[in-house]
Amino acid sequence: MSEATADGPQAVPFEETRTVEQLAPGLALRAVWLRAALLLSVLVSLVTAAHEVLMLGLIQMIDAGDPGVVERAELIDVVGAVGGFGLLASLVLNAIAYCYWVNRAARIAWLTHPEEMTVSPTWAAAWNFIPIASLWMPFAAASQIWRAARKAEPGASADRPLRMWVWWLAWVASNLLGNVSTRVGGFEPNLEELRITVPLDLAGSVLLLLASLMLLPIVSEITAALRRRGAADVFD
Repeated sequence: MSEATADGPQAVPFEETRTVEQLAPGLALRAVWLRAALLLSVLVSLVTAAHEVLMLGLIQMIDAGDPGVVERAELIDVVGAVGGFGLLASLVLNAIAYCYWVNRAARIAWLTHPEEMTVSPTWAAAWNFIPIASLWMPFAAASQIWRAARKAEPGASADRPLRMWVWWLAWVASNLLGNVSTRVGGFEPNLEELRITVPLDLAGSVLLLLASLMLLPIVSEITAALRRRGAADVFD
């Protein structure tokens, strides 16, 4: 299972006593939990986007001196509380589910096509929490897993599809916009700061929604391909 190189066979950088056949069912279960977390992210993104749209309307009402500002603000507070709690829960659940899934996917990829892999299963998950490196290395790990999974599919292209690029760029951009918004407005922005932060937050919610929708089929395709490889190993 290792590719011979100028430095000798490429060693699998971790201890693994289980076969691909044994690892594949666990990957499928982790994919189910990750897809559930991503669907929650989609729902939460819609709520937070709705909150920002309401906020834009509130700013217009304030500018126009509309007497209904207080009632609208109360509604926005409720939507904001639901969206804020949901966003926090969604981010935590997605981080846990993605790390568990990508670790197992990387293990199978290393066992089936180590020539495509340089990122270990542990680092495939850990890079998500390393400042600066998290802007690229998790995508590099996912790309290697994608190529290994596609190699198990006869006639399939191992090139990264457009949806992988859209997923990662949307994810990074949503995080950057969130950071900019927090730096500009803090946790209690005034009206002038809201004129800047609300559009940024709306764009961030839309990008997070897009990233979640793009990752859903990627997870399904990688999981299905690696599971088929596990099933094929039974008959090899």
